[in-house]
Amino acid sequence: MKYTGRIITATLVFIINCSYISYYFIVNGHVEIIEKIGLPVMVSIAWWFGKQYDRAKFFSEKDPLTEVYNRRFVYKSFSKMVSQSKKSNRKINILLIDINNFKKINDTYGHEEGDAVLKAVSNTLLANQNKSEIIARWGGDEFVIVSPSDVYKDQAKIIEFAVTKELGKCPKITSDLGIAIGMAVYPDEARTLNELISIADSHMYKVKRKN
Repeated sequence: MKYTGRIITATLVFIINCSYISYYFIVNGHVEIIEKIGLPVMVSIAWWFGKQYDRAKFFSEKDPLTEVYNRRFVYKSFSKMVSQSKKSNRKINILLIDINNFKKINDTYGHEEGDAVLKAVSNTLLANQNKSEIIARWGGDEFVIVSPSDVYKDQAKIIEFAVTKELGKCPKITSDLGIAIGMAVYPDEARTLNELISIADSHMYKVKRKN
Protein backbone atom coordinates (compact mmCIF):
# COMPACT_ATOMS: atom_id res chain seq x y z
CA MET A 1 0.00 0.00 0.00
CA LYS A 2 1.44 3.37 -1.03
CA TYR A 3 1.90 6.22 1.45
CA THR A 4 0.79 9.01 -0.91
CA GLY A 5 -2.21 10.20 1.11
CA ARG A 6 -0.35 10.05 4.41
CA ILE A 7 2.67 11.95 3.11
CA ILE A 8 0.60 14.66 1.41
CA THR A 9 -1.79 15.32 4.31
CA ALA A 10 0.89 15.20 7.01
CA THR A 11 3.21 17.48 5.01
CA LEU A 12 0.47 20.03 4.30
CA VAL A 13 -0.62 20.15 7.94
CA PHE A 14 3.02 20.43 9.05
CA ILE A 15 3.67 23.36 6.68
CA ILE A 16 0.44 25.14 7.63
CA ASN A 17 1.08 24.73 11.36
CA CYS A 18 4.72 25.84 11.06
CA SER A 19 3.61 28.90 9.10
CA TYR A 20 1.01 29.70 11.75
CA ILE A 21 3.52 29.26 14.61
CA SER A 22 6.07 31.45 12.79
CA TYR A 23 3.46 34.17 12.25
CA TYR A 24 2.36 33.90 15.89
CA PHE A 25 5.99 34.25 17.05
CA ILE A 26 6.62 37.30 14.82
CA VAL A 27 3.47 39.07 16.04
CA ASN A 28 3.66 38.17 19.74
CA GLY A 29 7.35 37.49 20.27
CA HIS A 30 6.72 34.08 21.78
CA VAL A 31 4.84 30.83 21.13
CA GLU A 32 2.36 29.35 23.57
CA ILE A 33 3.10 25.82 24.82
CA ILE A 34 -0.24 24.66 23.42
CA GLU A 35 0.93 25.63 19.94
CA LYS A 36 4.11 23.55 20.34
CA ILE A 37 2.14 20.55 21.58
CA GLY A 38 -0.50 21.01 18.91
CA LEU A 39 1.90 20.58 15.97
CA PRO A 40 2.75 16.88 16.46
CA VAL A 41 -0.86 16.15 17.41
CA MET A 42 -2.20 17.75 14.23
CA VAL A 43 0.42 15.98 12.10
CA SER A 44 -0.54 12.64 13.69
CA ILE A 45 -4.22 13.26 12.98
CA ALA A 46 -3.41 14.23 9.40
CA TRP A 47 -1.33 11.06 9.00
CA TRP A 48 -4.30 8.99 10.21
CA PHE A 49 -6.69 10.63 7.72
CA GLY A 50 -4.12 10.12 4.96
CA LYS A 51 -3.92 6.45 5.91
CA GLN A 52 -7.68 6.10 5.46
CA TYR A 53 -7.37 7.64 2.00
CA ASP A 54 -4.53 5.26 1.09
CA ARG A 55 -6.57 2.26 2.29
CA ALA A 56 -9.62 3.34 0.32
CA LYS A 57 -7.56 3.88 -2.83
CA PHE A 58 -5.78 0.54 -2.39
CA PHE A 59 -9.01 -1.45 -2.08
CA SER A 60 -10.63 0.45 -4.96
CA GLU A 61 -7.83 -0.71 -7.28
CA LYS A 62 -6.54 -3.97 -5.77
CA ASP A 63 -7.97 -7.39 -5.04
CA PRO A 64 -7.67 -7.77 -1.24
CA LEU A 65 -6.81 -11.50 -1.32
CA THR A 66 -4.12 -11.60 -4.01
CA GLU A 67 -3.11 -7.91 -3.91
CA VAL A 68 -2.97 -7.71 -7.70
CA TYR A 69 -5.12 -5.13 -9.50
CA ASN A 70 -8.84 -5.66 -9.94
CA ARG A 71 -11.10 -5.51 -13.01
CA ARG A 72 -12.02 -1.89 -12.37
CA PHE A 73 -8.38 -0.80 -12.58
CA VAL A 74 -7.90 -2.64 -15.89
CA TYR A 75 -10.85 -0.83 -17.46
CA LYS A 76 -9.56 2.46 -16.05
CA SER A 77 -6.04 1.94 -17.44
CA PHE A 78 -6.75 0.37 -20.82
CA SER A 79 -7.50 3.58 -22.74
CA LYS A 80 -4.21 5.07 -21.54
CA MET A 81 -2.34 1.96 -22.67
CA VAL A 82 -4.04 2.18 -26.08
CA SER A 83 -2.86 5.79 -26.46
CA GLN A 84 0.70 4.78 -25.59
CA SER A 85 0.43 1.83 -27.98
CA LYS A 86 -0.52 4.12 -30.86
CA LYS A 87 2.37 6.46 -30.14
CA SER A 88 4.93 3.65 -29.95
CA ASN A 89 3.29 1.55 -32.68
CA ARG A 90 3.27 -1.51 -30.41
CA LYS A 91 0.62 -4.15 -29.89
CA ILE A 92 -1.15 -4.91 -26.63
CA ASN A 93 -1.51 -8.53 -25.54
CA ILE A 94 -4.44 -9.63 -23.41
CA LEU A 95 -3.81 -12.92 -21.62
CA LEU A 96 -6.74 -14.48 -19.80
CA ILE A 97 -5.66 -17.15 -17.31
CA ASP A 98 -8.00 -19.70 -15.78
CA ILE A 99 -7.11 -22.22 -13.05
CA ASN A 100 -8.22 -25.70 -14.10
CA ASN A 101 -10.49 -27.60 -11.69
CA PHE A 102 -10.51 -24.77 -9.18
CA LYS A 103 -14.05 -25.53 -7.98
CA LYS A 104 -13.03 -29.15 -7.39
CA ILE A 105 -10.04 -27.95 -5.35
CA ASN A 106 -12.30 -25.73 -3.24
CA ASP A 107 -14.84 -28.52 -2.71
CA THR A 108 -12.22 -31.18 -1.91
CA TYR A 109 -9.63 -29.28 0.11
CA GLY A 110 -11.61 -26.27 1.34
CA HIS A 111 -11.60 -22.55 0.61
CA GLU A 112 -8.44 -21.93 2.62
CA GLU A 113 -6.50 -24.17 0.26
CA GLY A 114 -8.27 -22.54 -2.68
CA ASP A 115 -7.13 -19.13 -1.46
CA ALA A 116 -3.57 -20.47 -1.18
CA VAL A 117 -3.74 -21.55 -4.82
CA LEU A 118 -4.96 -18.10 -5.90
CA LYS A 119 -2.11 -16.47 -3.98
CA ALA A 120 0.42 -18.88 -5.49
CA VAL A 121 -0.76 -17.97 -8.98
CA SER A 122 -0.79 -14.21 -8.33
CA ASN A 123 2.65 -14.28 -6.66
CA THR A 124 4.11 -16.16 -9.61
CA LEU A 125 2.58 -13.75 -12.10
CA LEU A 126 3.99 -10.79 -10.14
CA ALA A 127 7.42 -12.43 -9.93
CA ASN A 128 7.50 -12.70 -13.73
CA GLN A 129 5.94 -9.30 -14.40
CA ASN A 130 7.42 -6.70 -16.72
CA LYS A 131 7.25 -3.10 -15.56
CA SER A 132 4.78 -2.07 -18.25
CA GLU A 133 2.34 -4.93 -17.61
CA ILE A 134 -0.88 -4.86 -15.61
CA ILE A 135 -1.74 -8.03 -13.71
CA ALA A 136 -5.25 -8.29 -12.31
CA ARG A 137 -7.68 -10.76 -10.85
CA TRP A 138 -10.52 -10.75 -13.33
CA GLY A 139 -12.89 -12.64 -11.06
CA GLY A 140 -13.16 -16.01 -9.34
CA ASP A 141 -10.27 -18.14 -10.56
CA GLU A 142 -9.41 -15.96 -13.55
CA PHE A 143 -6.52 -13.54 -13.93
CA VAL A 144 -5.71 -11.18 -16.76
CA ILE A 145 -2.42 -9.76 -17.96
CA VAL A 146 -2.39 -6.65 -20.14
CA SER A 147 1.02 -6.47 -21.77
CA PRO A 148 2.12 -3.76 -24.23
CA SER A 149 4.64 -5.79 -26.19
CA ASP A 150 5.29 -7.19 -29.65
CA VAL A 151 6.84 -10.30 -28.11
CA TYR A 152 3.80 -12.40 -27.35
CA LYS A 153 4.02 -15.78 -29.08
CA ASP A 154 6.02 -17.46 -26.31
CA GLN A 155 4.62 -15.37 -23.45
CA ALA A 156 1.77 -17.77 -22.65
CA LYS A 157 4.13 -20.77 -22.56
CA ILE A 158 6.56 -18.99 -20.22
CA ILE A 159 3.75 -18.02 -17.85
CA GLU A 160 2.17 -21.49 -17.96
CA PHE A 161 5.50 -23.13 -17.14
CA ALA A 162 6.22 -20.78 -14.22
CA VAL A 163 2.73 -21.05 -12.70
CA THR A 164 2.50 -24.84 -13.13
CA LYS A 165 5.89 -25.22 -11.44
CA GLU A 166 4.75 -23.10 -8.49
CA LEU A 167 1.42 -24.92 -8.16
CA GLY A 168 3.35 -28.18 -7.97
CA LYS A 169 4.72 -26.98 -4.63
CA CYS A 170 1.26 -26.85 -3.01
CA PRO A 171 1.62 -29.51 -0.28
CA LYS A 172 -1.92 -30.90 -0.21
CA ILE A 173 -2.56 -30.96 -3.94
CA THR A 174 -0.59 -33.21 -6.24
CA SER A 175 -2.89 -33.37 -9.26
CA ASP A 176 -5.80 -31.55 -10.89
CA LEU A 177 -3.88 -28.28 -10.82
CA GLY A 178 -2.99 -26.41 -13.94
CA ILE A 179 -3.92 -23.36 -15.95
CA ALA A 180 -5.34 -22.56 -19.35
CA ILE A 181 -4.38 -19.35 -21.12
CA GLY A 182 -6.20 -17.57 -23.91
CA MET A 183 -4.73 -14.61 -25.74
CA ALA A 184 -6.03 -11.74 -27.83
CA VAL A 185 -3.96 -9.03 -29.50
CA TYR A 186 -4.81 -5.35 -29.93
CA PRO A 187 -5.38 -4.06 -32.59
CA ASP A 188 -5.05 -7.23 -34.71
CA GLU A 189 -8.10 -9.04 -33.34
CA ALA A 190 -10.17 -6.28 -31.72
CA ARG A 191 -9.97 -2.70 -30.48
CA THR A 192 -12.08 -2.66 -27.31
CA LEU A 193 -11.24 -4.35 -24.03
CA ASN A 194 -14.55 -6.22 -23.87
CA GLU A 195 -14.04 -7.66 -27.35
CA LEU A 196 -10.45 -8.63 -26.58
CA ILE A 197 -11.47 -10.35 -23.34
CA SER A 198 -14.21 -12.22 -25.21
CA ILE A 199 -11.73 -13.44 -27.83
CA ALA A 200 -9.17 -14.42 -25.20
CA ASP A 201 -11.91 -16.26 -23.30
CA SER A 202 -12.86 -18.20 -26.44
CA HIS A 203 -9.22 -19.15 -27.06
CA MET A 204 -8.82 -20.16 -23.43
CA TYR A 205 -11.75 -22.59 -23.57
CA LYS A 206 -10.33 -24.16 -26.70
CA VAL A 207 -7.16 -24.85 -24.71
CA LYS A 208 -9.21 -26.29 -21.82
CA ARG A 209 -11.08 -28.63 -24.17
CA LYS A 210 -7.80 -29.91 -25.61
CA ASN A 211 -6.53 -30.69 -22.14
